[in-house]
Amino acid sequence: MNQISESMREFLKDEELEIFDNRQHQFSQLANDEEIIVVINLYGEENLYIQTGAESAVLAFGQWRDEYDNSSEDIARLKADISHILNNESYVWTIINAPSFLVGYVYDHKVQYLPCTNLFDWDYSESKEFFTQIAEEEGQQSFLFWDPHHPQLEPSLFLM
Repeated sequence: MNQISESMREFLKDEELEIFDNRQHQFSQLANDEEIIVVINLYGEENLYIQTGAESAVLAFGQWRDEYDNSSEDIARLKADISHILNNESYVWTIINAPSFLVGYVYDHKVQYLPCTNLFDWDYSESKEFFTQIAEEEGQQSFLFWDPHHPQLEPSLFLM
């Protein structure tokens, strides 16, 4: 176990967790100091995944991914992002317009796009033509909340 895993396990001690490491055959590709911590979602469809190593962690929820290093600032940001997700204060917003898609993490009405899906460097506040094009081409969007039955906020981003 690594320092980030120890910190995450303590932080998530009240949640239902599954822990995976390279002692399990299907995770043999993980390094000795790596773990995957799964926060079991009892309310919705998607679990929360945290892959930790000695130097970094990756948080995954739905199609969203974010990376954090082992600095105290990034670990605090990781904990804050997890709290926002588990408390329905944030959500994952996905726009699909075959063959393209765009994934964003929305918190406090600000969108952080997943860089590999934002190849055109769209900015929500300046991209009316993008949303108009998606709507005209019958694109789809989805909103992923931890507890979809009790969102703490309403999705604020809708196709025109």
